[in-house]
Amino acid sequence: MPQLEPLLALGVLISARTSSQRVAMTAALLGTMLPTMILSGFLFPVESMPRVLQYLSNVVPAKWFVIIARGIMLKGVGLAYLWQETLVLFGMALVLLGAAARSFHERLE
Repeated sequence: MPQLEPLLALGVLISARTSSQRVAMTAALLGTMLPTMILSGFLFPVESMPRVLQYLSNVVPAKWFVIIARGIMLKGVGLAYLWQETLVLFGMALVLLGAAARSFHERLE
């Protein structure tokens, strides 16, 4: 499942940066659930949002996952048509995992 990698990396980054489990849970809720539901295009169409939020929604991994899921389930297309969205998710996963590993390494020292 392509969306799990960026979110897993974001979770590791949040847990490496916070001092307690309570702070990590709050940061994860505010940092993932609210933007995901509002900016992913799942509840509201991205095209109807203000321009600033449209640009901001490009950073939310769930937006790309919703595009992939709609393409597969509603249109019946495969990776040949959805490779760009898959690469975006893969790139987000690499960047977030790199940041999480770096942060975790600094915390161990």
